[in-house]
Amino acid sequence: MSEVALVDTWLSQAEEALQAENWPEALEALQKVQTIDPDNPAILSILGTCFLHLGMIEEARETLETLVQRQPDSAEAYNNLGVALLMDNDPHNARLAFEKALALESTNKVAQKHLALACLQCQDFSHAAQILENLITTSDEVELRLWLGHCYAGLGRPNLARELYHQVLQRQPDHPQAQDALHALDRIAQPEQPKPQIARTTTPIFRTILFCGSGEVSDFRLHLPARWLKQVGYHTRFILYPQPKDIESADVVIFLRPHIRRESMQALAECVRKGKTIIVDIDDDFHNIPVHHPGYYHCGPGNPNILRALELAIGAAAVLVVSTPTLAERYGHLAHRVQVIPNGWDDENPNWEQPAPPHTGINVGWAGTATHREDILLVRNELLHFLRSYPEVKLFIGGDPQIFELFKPLPERQKVFLPFRLPNEYPLMLANFDILLAPLANNRFNQAKSDIKLVEAGARRLPWVASPLPAYQTWGVGGIFAETPSSWGDALSTLVRDSQLRQQLGAAGRKKSEARNREVISLWSNLLGTL
Repeated sequence: MSEVALVDTWLSQAEEALQAENWPEALEALQKVQTIDPDNPAILSILGTCFLHLGMIEEARETLETLVQRQPDSAEAYNNLGVALLMDNDPHNARLAFEKALALESTNKVAQKHLALACLQCQDFSHAAQILENLITTSDEVELRLWLGHCYAGLGRPNLARELYHQVLQRQPDHPQAQDALHALDRIAQPEQPKPQIARTTTPIFRTILFCGSGEVSDFRLHLPARWLKQVGYHTRFILYPQPKDIESADVVIFLRPHIRRESMQALAECVRKGKTIIVDIDDDFHNIPVHHPGYYHCGPGNPNILRALELAIGAAAVLVVSTPTLAERYGHLAHRVQVIPNGWDDENPNWEQPAPPHTGINVGWAGTATHREDILLVRNELLHFLRSYPEVKLFIGGDPQIFELFKPLPERQKVFLPFRLPNEYPLMLANFDILLAPLANNRFNQAKSDIKLVEAGARRLPWVASPLPAYQTWGVGGIFAETPSSWGDALSTLVRDSQLRQQLGAAGRKKSEARNREVISLWSNLLGTL
């Protein structure tokens, strides 16, 4: 019998077995066909389906991965691959497969349903809820309501979840999963209480929260919560240049320093026209930038128009988020509502754990931008005197070459300049230090500064010497305060001489830095839950 005749015979056998749902017999026939035509996409597709029905997940995954390589434009192939990945307990890659299927065929309801399940398993409850809310408008499937109930429970909306579970039980009174889900909700200590300031009986689910950065170093203030919130179920995006389509799809739009870029102010105006919920985030007192600061004429008192733009942005926002209580006091009169959310740090960046470069002696370090030249001048002479007294101590200056030039009198062996690196490599700069310097002149602008320098020192387990300004004093863990310029030498001497103290302070700072990130995500979650 010719190969063509054999293939036809085996395909006929496979078709009969498939119609009878006799998966083992269908698999046997298809595998025979594959020996002759191993790369036939139609055979691979049916073969993958057989493997799934037989619970042969690894074989299904391999077969369907081959299929999408052969048929990269097939939504069905990506959907089936996603199912195999779900069954293989890989919801993250399954989600990517379903998203690819929908990119090829956006109306594919099966892929939409599967994507919702993948998001649910990834605990992206907000995105899963968005999909399921659309699906149940045209479907009576009990399963969809059960999944949506799980989403609402994960988002902290037990009343909405309970309503959906009751809908399931109205259709199927003995549905075990719905009964178990209701019992689980009943075990929650206190059901959610309606918030008095919200007239409606349910809290809206924000399907998309758009974080709009400013293109500056401070963008971490939004980039980190955007990622953390996504991990706990919110649907978030971080973007630098929001377009009208981005705004159209968002429920909440958060702007960092919107006044410093025309594009941000234009996007904010579009949000006002569209009736979007706006949050403005600022981390500096722009109205009190000192005249020697490089930003004085760009975004400070030397540019009244840009300060007026900031005031308009704050007035348009439902909430003003600030990094310190001092900023809340100073800008509160312009805002409808103020929320203090301090700075966190990127605890997923492995560079925080990279070991320090091998060295002898003690390295004292400072890192920052040209905006801190006056702050360094405050302690320059005391640092020079200290370093001459301790020739085994080396000074590292990171970031600004002009600040490095301030220490020209030091011998070359006792000073090192570190150029700025990419933001994710900043911890590698700090890795050169054994003690961090954080001087700030006591002026109105610095009094509103955040504690980010000490937070980062804690993340790197570095003891510090710092000026006792408000945010630093509130942090208060991991180092020594130098009350006056003349006391910097004494503080540094204490740390240089006592290695055990350095280790203890560094450990205490790390512990508080880890707690800080938990505080930040909690504050953002609570804020969004009250809008």
